[in-house]
Formats: sequence, C-alpha cells, structure tokens
Amino acid sequence: MSNSFTGSSDKIYVVTFIVIVLVSVVAFEFLARQYIVALPRSEAHRAKQIYSSDTGRVAIGDSHVYRGFILSNGITNLGKRGTSIQVMDSVLRLYYRLHKPGQLVIEASPQLLNEKNKSNRVVTNGYKSRFFPPLLYIFEPVISSDLARIFDGFRFRENIAKLTAEKKMQEKDRYNSIRWDSVPVRRRLKRAFRKTEQQTPVWTKKENPVLQEYRQLLDYLLEKGVQVCMLRTPVSKEYLSVTDNNPDYMLAETEFRALATGVGVKYVDFQDIGISWVPEMFINQDHITPEASRIFSKKVWDACFLEAQGENNG
Repeated sequence: MSNSFTGSSDKIYVVTFIVIVLVSVVAFEFLARQYIVALPRSEAHRAKQIYSSDTGRVAIGDSHVYRGFILSNGITNLGKRGTSIQVMDSVLRLYYRLHKPGQLVIEASPQLLNEKNKSNRVVTNGYKSRFFPPLLYIFEPVISSDLARIFDGFRFRENIAKLTAEKKMQEKDRYNSIRWDSVPVRRRLKRAFRKTEQQTPVWTKKENPVLQEYRQLLDYLLEKGVQVCMLRTPVSKEYLSVTDNNPDYMLAETEFRALATGVGVKYVDFQDIGISWVPEMFINQDHITPEASRIFSKKVWDACFLEAQGENNG
C-alpha cells in the first residue's frame, strides 16, 4: 500500500513538473512574440524576419537601408542601425542557409568603412552556429536574451508597460513626419558636416581591412548563386557638399565601384536612378522619409534587377 502511494506521488510530481515546464515555455514564447520580436528596430525583430522571410528579395545594411526600404512592398528589410559588414556577413550566411538564393541589395556606402565599423569585430550572437529555424523563438539566443528585459528587477508590469510604449514609439517612427526642409539651411550644413566627420572612412596606405571582408562576403554570396546588387544609399545635398570634395569619401566610392566591377555585380548610386532629390524627401542629412522610401525602393529594384535582365536579354 505504501509503495503504491509512493509510486502515485512520484507520478504526480513528474506530471506536475512537465506541466509547469510546458506552461512556462508557452508563456515565455507568448512574451517573446508579443513584446520582443515586435519591436521593429530590435535585433530580435531582424531574427524573426530571417526565419519567416519568403519573398526571395532582401535588402541589408545599416539604418540607411532600414530607412530606405521601410515601406517597401515584398522586400525583406534586414537593415538595422549600426549594422557593420561583419554583422551583415553573419546575418546573410544564416539567411542563405535557411532560404534559397534570390535577389539581394547590399549597402555599399562610404560610411561602412569608418572607424566604428573597422573596429567592430562583434558578431551577432547566435547567427554563426544556427543551421535551422528554431521551433520556438525562445530557442534563438538573439531573441531569448532580450526576455530578461521583461523580468528586470522583478518589475513585470512596469517592464511590460515600457516595452509596449517602446513598440508604439518605434511603429510610429516608421511613419516619421520630420522633414529636413523644416531645418534652417545653416543648421542643415552644420549637422551634415558633423555627421560626415563621424562617418569618415578610414584608410591605411589606401587600404581598408573591412573592405576585404566585404569582398569575401560577396564571393560567398555569388558562390551561393545570389543575385547581388551593391547600393550607395541616399544622402542630402548638404552631406554631398562635404563628401564630394573629401578624398577619403571619394576613395571609398571608387573602391566600392571597382569592387563591383571586379566581381561582376551591379553597382547602383542613389543619384543615378531618376529621382530628383529635394530636402523634403529627407528626415535628416542621411535618412529618407517613409514616403520617399516607397519611390526609392522600387527604383532601386528596377535599376538593380530589371535593367540587368534587359541587358542580359539584349
């Protein structure tokens, strides 16, 4: 009788433990989907896009790509602020392990070769070793690591409220109504000059180690059969007034063009796609408005792939 009771108790404990684990997994997965991957500018959101993408059309780069394709249709926007070439490498290697090769627009703007990106050796957590989509988002380190934000300081309700507010703010920011033309001309020039100083490409004897990593990434993509197009993203005329006479920026543009020619991929400059760039199309010196992104993203894709198909057919 005692043994029978003990056996029943053990089963109850096991079943209870399993139920607790399952309920916890379901709860954490709900929180991850509801509050973590829902943040449009988060790394977790980019991870979700990598796993769920089915368009065959991808754009990747830093915030200039994020803004440039923010309201594009049928394009997986993997742009994110601060994305270096090293991180692009990690993201794309995972993406093309999971998806068939298709069309890719990859940023090729001079600021990618600045000091910040030269020294940024951090590879996005989790992307290097992943060979399959996680069955649950909480099994992806990039996503699960952010769950700690919900339980920080055991202030659950407060943290949920903060994440909800952050989500609303980021979603509203997608339709940013700020206009560069509302800023006085003199202030625009000062801001543009300040930004170009921060983003100046770094050269050592006319070489940039990050550019070599970019070349290796292109080699990988072409070997996989990806249709690649390199893109110089939009900047304002105030920004151009500085960079067009700066030897470091000029060399970066020349090197990107030469690299595209060397590996045989299309290079598209934002100035050459038939758009008359005016101040009201920008929110600041180097990011365009959502309305402009609708026009820009379509023009880019046509220039990158439709024109290339026409040239090949001809």
